[in-house]
Amino acid sequence: PTGNPYNSAFAVAGPAIPELAGPVELQVEVFVPPPPHCPESLPGATYATWPTTVERVSLERTGETTRTASLSGDLAEGTCTNLDWADQSSVACFPATRFDRFEGSHVQYALSEPMPPRSELTITLTPTEGNDVNLYGFQSGATRFPVPPAIPGVIACEASYPGQIGVATNPGEVEQIFFSNPTDNPYNIAFVAAGPAGVDRGAYRIDIELRESTIHCEESLETTRPSDGWAPSVQTFAIDAATGEGSVRGTIDDGACTNLDFASDSAVACFPATRNDLFEGNVALFAPSTTMPPNSVLTVTLQPDDGVDLNLFGLQTGATVYPLPPDVPGAVACEASYGPAFVPGIFGDPANPGEPESVRFYNPTSNDYNILLGVAGPRGVTTGGFELTANLEVGATHCEESLPGTRFDAWPAFVERLPFDGTALEVEGELGRGACTNLDWADDSPNACFPGTLDEAFEGNHVFYAIEGEPAAGSTVRVELVEGDRTSIYGYQIGAGRFPVPPAVSSVLACEYAIDAGALVFTNPGEQPYQLFIGVAGANGVTDGRYRFTVTRD
Repeated sequence: PTGNPYNSAFAVAGPAIPELAGPVELQVEVFVPPPPHCPESLPGATYATWPTTVERVSLERTGETTRTASLSGDLAEGTCTNLDWADQSSVACFPATRFDRFEGSHVQYALSEPMPPRSELTITLTPTEGNDVNLYGFQSGATRFPVPPAIPGVIACEASYPGQIGVATNPGEVEQIFFSNPTDNPYNIAFVAAGPAGVDRGAYRIDIELRESTIHCEESLETTRPSDGWAPSVQTFAIDAATGEGSVRGTIDDGACTNLDFASDSAVACFPATRNDLFEGNVALFAPSTTMPPNSVLTVTLQPDDGVDLNLFGLQTGATVYPLPPDVPGAVACEASYGPAFVPGIFGDPANPGEPESVRFYNPTSNDYNILLGVAGPRGVTTGGFELTANLEVGATHCEESLPGTRFDAWPAFVERLPFDGTALEVEGELGRGACTNLDWADDSPNACFPGTLDEAFEGNHVFYAIEGEPAAGSTVRVELVEGDRTSIYGYQIGAGRFPVPPAVSSVLACEYAIDAGALVFTNPGEQPYQLFIGVAGANGVTDGRYRFTVTRD
């Protein structure tokens, strides 16, 4: 894709078996792409401030937190520009397949002052009736002044154009782009009105609205979380140990506003700052009076009263950590539920009064966790009743009697050893001579054998085998379950001198599984021999039944 010439070399290789060789037909085609669009604009230039070719736009204050501007223009005032920058990964403005939407005349603009911290910017382009004009813009650092086509990278680039396949024009249709700055940094904003291929004239109007925000609920930033229990502002409620059900009636009238910077921090990742307005009303805090136990799933549902629009978030933290927003430095998990997706001024409505919101937490570990729940009103909403319901499902530890397992210096007697010389091996067995085993090892990342969602396929009796002598260096071994009703098979590859037996399996080189029928394939590309361990398991608690599997070398 560059401007340089290159040599190309290629080869046609025959197989190792001479009888399979044969005649070859080779076709080579050199495709010379058309010349670049608008080559006269290349390579472009970099600037220390906006050049005179970029019209600077000043915003006027029209409200306590809003500034606006309106301007008129015509594509006849612009020039063409090369577009190769637009589909580069560091820009990602629009794909090359949509270049034809922007190959006409470009008129360039920039805000005369950077976009301030904690603000949102909407730019709307309305073509004069019958004219077809598209829109794009980019966000860059306050000391950078990128002008197409010299755009090495930007913080964000947005584009608005007819995007449907086969639809390249939409005369008279409004185009709109949106930028958000939830940070404490200012950013330069440039935007461009552009015609489709061949369009170099056409009038339009551009309307700009900047919405600023102050630090939301600054007084809450002095909040300090307690270290030995929930703060008085957190209302606890019980979950019945027998039924797993719990509920509490509440109102956000009893809550208070809270700064929300914690929610978009990467260590929490609860909801993006662009959705802060959905949680900027009063926030009421709740917590189950007991921790979330191991091997459990907790579902919490918020049911607002009729006509009340409320949203929900929840934090999962260690059992000795008691977060109190906004003092939340991190969380094991954070979940949020709020109104439907929307883009201000373009589509959707985030309000959904009376509609339930739900969050779910998972604890597949052996640890306990605290759960904190926040019920919040959208911006300006400080009153409203609701009911919170919780459902806790606690799974029983499968085959607890097999824990913690035993580590061996050689294969124990209950692991049947199968000498394998590389020829076909057929093994028949009976699940009744096996026993159950805990399966937590299987979805541990150093083993990655099968996910916990498939445990039920292995919750019957297990019969263990060790294949000795293979796979040697450079070999591939195939283990296939060919017969067995409600039977599954798994296997792992381990180094010589190691003898891990479930459930005491800390790590393996490779692990494969098959349910009902299927094959496990193990390859040794190296120079060291490896052992193979095979487990045949009954599904859904099956403890007896015959099975048959084969071992072959490919």
